[in-house]
Amino acid sequence: MSKSSKGKKKRKKLKWFLLSFLVIVLAVGGYILYEFKFKTYDVADKQVDAIIDEGFTLALPDGTEMKVDAEGKVQDETVSGKLKLENEDVYVVIENNRIVKVIDVSGQEITHNTVKPNLTVEKKNNQVVVLTEDGSNITVKPGKPGVTESKPEPEQKPTVASIKGKYASSFSALQSQAESKLYGLVGLAQEEYSNKKGKGESVSFGYFYNKYMGAASGMEASTDAAFESLMAVVESDLENNGFNKSYAASFRTEYEATKESLRSQLYNKALSMK
Repeated sequence: MSKSSKGKKKRKKLKWFLLSFLVIVLAVGGYILYEFKFKTYDVADKQVDAIIDEGFTLALPDGTEMKVDAEGKVQDETVSGKLKLENEDVYVVIENNRIVKVIDVSGQEITHNTVKPNLTVEKKNNQVVVLTEDGSNITVKPGKPGVTESKPEPEQKPTVASIKGKYASSFSALQSQAESKLYGLVGLAQEEYSNKKGKGESVSFGYFYNKYMGAASGMEASTDAAFESLMAVVESDLENNGFNKSYAASFRTEYEATKESLRSQLYNKALSMK
């Protein structure tokens, strides 16, 4: 093999090693001490900032959607979906905190003496309530209108398992949002690298390291904050039903395991690049 061929082969390996390194930086960013501010290095990027600063939408089992910022602070809370009136086989269809229509168990629109379209719905003391015209509040809960049962089953007292089970989809939705953001960062890193190489520009790997290390750390912090906001809701639900909030600890264990799994996936993706 000629020296020229050997040189090309080495440069190709180096190129993919460095590109792989960028992805690995994203994958292991949570383990590396981040001692500098992201924008201090003049690597500000509107697309990257948008991913980090966007926050998350937490979908709760009672029909509430909590929008939290990058620090996990609640910015907006809306109720949408079909909820059942407490102690009645009557349901309300809600969009953005307002009742659209009232329906019976079969899904047919009906007229109700107290609950009507356009009434406001909001969250009070961890419960969703309808603010009626006479000033009273009627609690509504997740419901599934369908075929009327001849003998409705009595409402069961919540258990730790049933309470935690309600939030499985909430944590799953948060995970999906986080993964989408992370892969978005990976895509931006790869795109920027390719564009610079395509234009014949020099590639500063210190720049890439600082930029996407900072982005990965910022995104992980944002995800952690959103996770803690969701955990607070679960813990409150447990305590309101007479259980110790420590029962929610398994969610944190699963969350950390999921982050580790995602790091491994990204690491393997980096190694598989050719």
